[in-house]
Amino acid sequence: MEDIRIEQPPSDGLDVEFSAGRITGLTVLDAGDEALDLMGARLTVEDAILVGSGGSGISAGEETRLRLHGAVLSGGRAALLVKNASRARMRDVLLYDSEAGLDLRHLSARYTGDARASTKRVHVMGCAARGVSDRPWKPDLPSLKGAPDDDELADLRARVVGIDSWEQLEDGLARIRGEGTP
Repeated sequence: MEDIRIEQPPSDGLDVEFSAGRITGLTVLDAGDEALDLMGARLTVEDAILVGSGGSGISAGEETRLRLHGAVLSGGRAALLVKNASRARMRDVLLYDSEAGLDLRHLSARYTGDARASTKRVHVMGCAARGVSDRPWKPDLPSLKGAPDDDELADLRARVVGIDSWEQLEDGLARIRGEGTP
C-alpha cells in the first residue's frame, strides 16, 4: 500500500492482522487508540508519520515482525509498543511526545519469548522516558539517542516531515495536519 492518510479515527487508524506486505507513505493523525495496530503481521513500514495517538503510535503484538524505516511516531502511552514475542527493527526513526519512546512488554500467558527491538539511528524527543519494559532493560538493546541534531535523521526531517530544522517539528506537524499556513 502507498500514500495512505487517515485523520482522527475514533479507535485504531489501521489494523493489519496476520498479513504480510509493505506500506510506504502512511500518515495517521490523532487516532483514538493506536495509529497502526499489528497482530501476527510481517510488515515493512517506510516514510510514516503516526502522531497524536491516544494509545501507541504503533502497537506490534502477537509475534509480529516489523521493519520500520523513516518514521515519526507519537502516542499517549508509547510511541512504539512491542509485545507478545514480537520483533521490531527500526532505522531512522523519531519517537516523539509520548510517555515512553519504546515500551517492551515480555510477559504473556499465550506467547513465549521476549519482545525485541533493534535500533539504528533512533532518537527520542519529548518523551517522559526513552524506554520502559516489564523486565530489566536488556543490555543488547542499543541506547536510544536523545533529540536529534539537524544533521541527524536529515532525510526524515527534510523529505518525510518537510522541515529544515528539528526545531520546526511542531510547525511541520501542524502543516501536515492542515493547520496554519502551508
